[in-house]
Amino acid sequence: MVKKYFLSLVLFCLIVPCAGIIEASPLDVHLDKIRDLFENQFKAPAYSYLPANYQVLRKMQQECDAADMDYAHFTVSEAQVDLNSTVRMHIIMALAGAMLAYEDLYEYHIEIASRRIRRAFGNSNTQNAIQASLQGYALGGKPLDQWYSQIVGDYEDYRSKGKRVELIFNRSSRLLPLHSFSIKAATLSDASPSAQLFAGSLDLQLNDPIIKYWYLKDYTDDARQLGLEIEPTDYFIQDPADAEKAQWVDDKVSQMFLNKNPIAIFVVVPNGEYHFSPRYLPADGTEPKIKVDTPAGVGPDRIFLTMLESGTRVELRTESKAFTGDPHLLPVNNDESQAAARWFIPTWKKSDFRLGANERTRGLEGSASASMFHRLNQGIGLQTQADLAFRSNTDYEDRSATPFQPRQERPLAKFSGADFQFDVGPVVRYRHFQFAFMESLRYVGRESFDHGGVLGQSFLSFNYVSSRRGHAGVYFTRANASTPVVKTLQFDQVLFEETYLKVLDQIGVNFQLNVIGKSYVEGALGYLNSTSRTTRMGGVIRHVLPPLWNKISPTYEIGFNESFVGPKDSWRVGFGFRVGLWGSPSPAEQETLATSASLGASGPVPVFVPRVRYETRTRVVRRGNRSPSADAGSDQTGIRPGTRIVLNGTRSFDPDGDSLNYDWSQLSGEPVVLENRNTATANFIVGNGQAYSFQLIVTDIHGLRSSPAVVSIRTLKQDVPIIVTFRAEPQEIRSGQSAVLVYEARNAVRLRITGVSHDILPAAGTDTIKGTETVQPDTTITYTMTAYNAVDDTAVAVATIVVKPSLPVIASFTADRSVVRAGETLNLSWNTANAARVTLSANAGAEQVVPSSESMRTETPAGATTYTLKACNSIQECVSAIVTVGVSIF
Repeated sequence: MVKKYFLSLVLFCLIVPCAGIIEASPLDVHLDKIRDLFENQFKAPAYSYLPANYQVLRKMQQECDAADMDYAHFTVSEAQVDLNSTVRMHIIMALAGAMLAYEDLYEYHIEIASRRIRRAFGNSNTQNAIQASLQGYALGGKPLDQWYSQIVGDYEDYRSKGKRVELIFNRSSRLLPLHSFSIKAATLSDASPSAQLFAGSLDLQLNDPIIKYWYLKDYTDDARQLGLEIEPTDYFIQDPADAEKAQWVDDKVSQMFLNKNPIAIFVVVPNGEYHFSPRYLPADGTEPKIKVDTPAGVGPDRIFLTMLESGTRVELRTESKAFTGDPHLLPVNNDESQAAARWFIPTWKKSDFRLGANERTRGLEGSASASMFHRLNQGIGLQTQADLAFRSNTDYEDRSATPFQPRQERPLAKFSGADFQFDVGPVVRYRHFQFAFMESLRYVGRESFDHGGVLGQSFLSFNYVSSRRGHAGVYFTRANASTPVVKTLQFDQVLFEETYLKVLDQIGVNFQLNVIGKSYVEGALGYLNSTSRTTRMGGVIRHVLPPLWNKISPTYEIGFNESFVGPKDSWRVGFGFRVGLWGSPSPAEQETLATSASLGASGPVPVFVPRVRYETRTRVVRRGNRSPSADAGSDQTGIRPGTRIVLNGTRSFDPDGDSLNYDWSQLSGEPVVLENRNTATANFIVGNGQAYSFQLIVTDIHGLRSSPAVVSIRTLKQDVPIIVTFRAEPQEIRSGQSAVLVYEARNAVRLRITGVSHDILPAAGTDTIKGTETVQPDTTITYTMTAYNAVDDTAVAVATIVVKPSLPVIASFTADRSVVRAGETLNLSWNTANAARVTLSANAGAEQVVPSSESMRTETPAGATTYTLKACNSIQECVSAIVTVGVSIF
C-alpha cells in the first residue's frame, strides 16, 4: 500500500509539471488572471481595504468559476494533465479567503483542491501532494508553497484563538433572512484588527455573499441519502453537466424559503464586542450586543437573531450548550397516602374580583374568576380556572337598513355583553423548564346578538422557572372552535348576512415575576393574527400587592384588547382584590405543603393563560337556489341570405349570481351548422328564404335549468341568377389580335370568368351585371362565366374564341442578276414572316424545303428559268413569289 502511494506521488511530481510545457491549457489562462488580480489589486492590511479587497475576491471567484466549468467537461486524462493548475488556482483562492477571514470560501477551496488530489492519487498524504503541486510556482515574487504554509498557519492560529459560534437567522414574513442583518465591531478605534476584519467580512457576506448558497454545505447528507455525491462546486456554481444535482440545489433552496426555515451558519468569532442591527436603518445605540472573550470563557455557543416584522430592530438571544441545574433541590418524599391526598386537595386556589373602565366606551366593566391548581406529583400539575366578565365594547352596528352595505361604512355602536371562559390542562415541569397545555372554551353573549356563541382555543406555553425570580416564557394559541354564527339578517329569498365570531391566533410572552417584597407582576402580552383587520397587539399586566389580611391581596391592572378586538384598539384600567394564594414566584415562602417542604420550590407552578381573543365578522351566505332566467334576444327579420347571424343570450342571468352554462338548439327551419352553441353568443349563416327558430336553455353551477327562451330568424327570398348573354366578338381572330367578351346577368351579386383575374360585381343598388372584358388569347379558348346570387346559387354560360395563325408573308424574293451566261451561277435571296414551311421550285418542278430566309443561294440555270418561292403557315395557308432568270449563249 505504501509503495503504491509512493509511486503515485512520484508520478504526480514528474508528469504533471511536464504537461504544462507542451501546450498552455484553458486552466492556465484562468490561473494567470487570478494570479494577476491577487498580485496587482489585493491590498494589505486586509481589514483596512476590506470592501475593495472583497470586490477583487469576487472577480477572482468569477474567474475560478469559469475554470471549474471547463474542468467539469475534461476527460480523465485531461483532468490528470491539468491537475497542477486547478490545485494551484484553488489554493490561491483559499489564501485570499483566509486573508479576508472568509471562512466558508477558505474551506470551500481547500476542500475542492483536496478532493481533486484524492481523486487522482487515492487517499495518499493529501497535504504533501498539495505542497508538491505548488512547488515551482511563484505568487508575488514568493513561492506559492511558502505562501500556503504561512497563510494557512496564520489563519488556523486565528481560528484557534477565537470562539466557534453558531449564528441562527430566523425568517421574517417580509424580510430576507440574511440580507437585512448587519454586524460591526462595537468601537472601531478600540477593536482589534482581527475583530474589525471578522465583523467587516461577515457583514459583506451577509449583504452580498460570493458563495451563493453557502448554507447548503450543512445539508449535503440529505443529498447523499438520494444517491447524489454532492461536491462544493455542485452547490456553488451548479455544474450544468449534472442536471440532477442542479435540480437538488434548486429544490433545497426553494424548500428552505417556502418553509421559512432558519438559516444557521458556523463562524469563528475573535475576541471583541459586536453589534447586530438592521442594515438600512441608522443605529440608535440600542441594537443588541455580544461580547466574546475566549480566555475568560465569555461568549455564547449559539446566537439566535430575529428581525422584527417592522424591520427596525434585531432581537438577539444567546444560548450555551452547558446547562446547570439548581444545586439546592432536595429529594421528594414519596409517601403514597399523602401523594394520593394531593389529587383532591388543590395546591393553590384563588378568587379574583375586579372593576374597571373601558377607555373607549367609558363604561363600567367587571369580572370574577376562580382558579385551582393541583400538583399531582413533583413534575405534573393540573390547572383549572373559570372567569365571568361583563363589559362594554364598541363595534360596527350589526343592524343595517341598506342590504350589502360594507361594515366599514356603518356607524360605530356601543354594546354590552357578558362572557364566560373556562380553562383546563396539565402543567409539566423538568428542572427549570415548564411546559403547559390548556384547552379554553369561551361563551360570548351580547344584547344585540340573536344568541350567544362558543369559542375554543388550544394554549401551549414554554416557561423558564426560577426559584427566586418567578417564571416567564412564550405561549402560542390556536383556534379550534372558531366561527359560531350569532346573528342573521335576511336580504332576500336566499341571501343572508351572517355575523359570526372569529378566534384570533396569538403568540406572545406570559410571566409571573417577583418585584418588591411579596408582591409580584403577572400577565401576558401577545401578537394577534387578524386576517381581516390590521394586525394587533393584546395583553394584560396585573400587579398583585402583598396580602393585607389573611390571603387577601389588592390588585390593579391594565388591559389592552383583552378579549374582543374591535375596529379600534381599546384600553381598560381596573382595580380589585385576590383571595387566596396562586403559585407566586416563590411558592415555598408562601405555602408549605404537608408532603414536602421543598415541593413548592421545585414542582410545577400555575401559568398565566390569556383570554380567548376574537373579532366579529360578517359574510353574505346563500341558503337555497333560484332558477336562472334565459333570454335568447330579439327576433330578426328581413335578413339577406348568406349573412352570418349572431344569437345573443348575454341578457340571461342568475338571480343568485351563479355562473351559467348555455345550450342553444334549433327548433325549425333548414338545418344549419350552429357554431359556439354552448356560449352566450352562437352564430350561423342563413339560407335563402328561410324561417328559423332557436331555443336557449341556461343552467347554473348547481344544475338548475331555466325555462326555454325562443328566438325567430326570417331571411329574404333570393332569385336564381340568370345569364342574359355571354358571347365573344369576334368569335375568330388571328394570333396577336384581341376580342371582346360581352356579358349580362340578372339576380347576381358577382360574376366569375375563367381567365379573368377578378370577380365582377354589380353597381350599388342593383342585381344586374352588364359589361365587357377585352381578352387576347394565344390559342383557341373557351371562356366559362359563372353568375352567383347571395346564397351561391349559380348559372353558367360559355363563349369560344378561335385563334388562327397569322397569314404568311414573303417580304422579298430576288436574284442578283436577271440574265446569266450559260454555265454561270446566280444568287437567290428571300425573307419571309409567319411561315411554318418555305419551299423553292424551278419551272414548277419539285419543291425543295428551304429556310424561311436565306441571303445567298447559288443556282446554275441551264436555260431560262422561273423560280417559285412558296411560304405556308400552320394551317397551310400559302403565298408565293416568282423570279425569272434568262440565259444568254453569248
